Amino acid sequence: MNTRRKDDVPRFQSTQYDTAHNVPEQKKSAQTRMGYLEKAMPEGSIIEQVSPTLAHVTLPNGQTVTVQLVDDINTSEGKKARGAYYGFNQIIRLANIANQGTVDHEVWHMAKGTAGLSEHDQAALDRKFKGDEELEAEAFRRFQAAKRAPKGPIAKIFSKILNVFRKMAD
Repeated sequence: MNTRRKDDVPRFQSTQYDTAHNVPEQKKSAQTRMGYLEKAMPEGSIIEQVSPTLAHVTLPNGQTVTVQLVDDINTSEGKKARGAYYGFNQIIRLANIANQGTVDHEVWHMAKGTAGLSEHDQAALDRKFKGDEELEAEAFRRFQAAKRAPKGPIAKIFSKILNVFRKMAD
């Protein structure tokens, strides 16, 4: 059953922040953050670096995402964030304290919106993560770091999303 009202904004279109602070805050160069981006994007993506701090990423399906490298990101609550995803504008922002996990986390938000999950899959994510997309993104970050997914239906959903990325490259 879909409980979302027609006028509700889908979660993947709203602004999502990575505020995880379980990794020491070491400033990264723009070049290092661009390297993280290249590693996280699906094969066949074209990354056009417009300036040292701005890139346009064209995914294999033609979708374009803008990536901005900034010094700092602050949430509306005043917390420091490593990264942010702005779904309406298809923008990923990476602070100078971002790491590979941050990029994977932000890519989750983008990929989830691109994958077109079924209501059944979304309901499974909602049950597992209590409707919290940030918890989903953190689980995806851990999955990418360990190259293994949680067991059960979540593993299948993560695999589906990665398969969407792989199919884009074909």
